[in-house]
Amino acid sequence: MKIRNLILISLLFVGCGGQPAPHKGDDSQSPDIPANQEMERETPVGGDAENTAVGNQQVPTVDALIAAMGTPLNKNEKKIVGKYLERVTSANNPGLYAGDAPRETINRGNRTYSILYDDGEETTLVHGIWMIQGNDYYYIEMIANGVPIPKEEREVYHAAVVKLDKEKSVFSVPSPDDPSKKDHITLELIERFKAAQMQAFNDEAVNRDFDIFEIHKGGFPLPEVTP
Repeated sequence: MKIRNLILISLLFVGCGGQPAPHKGDDSQSPDIPANQEMERETPVGGDAENTAVGNQQVPTVDALIAAMGTPLNKNEKKIVGKYLERVTSANNPGLYAGDAPRETINRGNRTYSILYDDGEETTLVHGIWMIQGNDYYYIEMIANGVPIPKEEREVYHAAVVKLDKEKSVFSVPSPDDPSKKDHITLELIERFKAAQMQAFNDEAVNRDFDIFEIHKGGFPLPEVTP
């Protein structure tokens, strides 16, 4: 929640570190991995001494998030399965995100998510894995613009839950310009996606069977979408 500026743009998540820029899949940022290369199904090495949330609560590792994929959701997780628009706001600096367009994103029942970032010049479609434990939302990014993110670059990010509701949920993260202050990330439920890259996810059969290990190499083809 890539997650996903990512869900959850400019979030200073694990270890109070800065949110990394999305992997664009271009020459400057894309990892040196062919798009059709097999992405390992085994869990990678993940987690370190910095993988702790506020209050020294141990956060799940990369391994734990991957292993949780497809397992039953808890009651809080069930509240945010669906299609959403994500917005970021700052109470201390109202203009901080004024120019940012809301992001279309989906949380699936198998714990995968997809989110589309659009900075006005280029878009980045990210697929990853999410979960809620206690009062925190956690996620990892696995694929960006069709390119697998290398194991050594995968990180666990988190945001604190403020409100969970099917129609509108709110999360809190440290502000990038002043970590002592908080920004809010809001998810607002929508019926359908409008962006071309997200329209395939209007199909519930696609979402039900979404295979994050196959989509980057064309093994999980998305249906053709007619504008």
